[in-house]
Amino acid sequence: MTANQSERLSDLVRLLIAVRGEEPEKPFTGKLMLRIPPDIHRKAYIAAKQSGASLNAWITQTLKNTTEHVS
Repeated sequence: MTANQSERLSDLVRLLIAVRGEEPEKPFTGKLMLRIPPDIHRKAYIAAKQSGASLNAWITQTLKNTTEHVS
């Protein structure tokens, strides 16, 4: 497929999604900005420290554990 054909196909997909009233799925980057209350932030930090993990690793593992049932 040429670059022009690929661009035209992408335009057609965007048009079909718009006509159906849907939002296009955006690619996930793996970065997540999160705003949480300070007391939850503190508790998450303490839980991570007690488990010997960084806060990022602890949150990642917690999210993984709680989303295992989602396909």
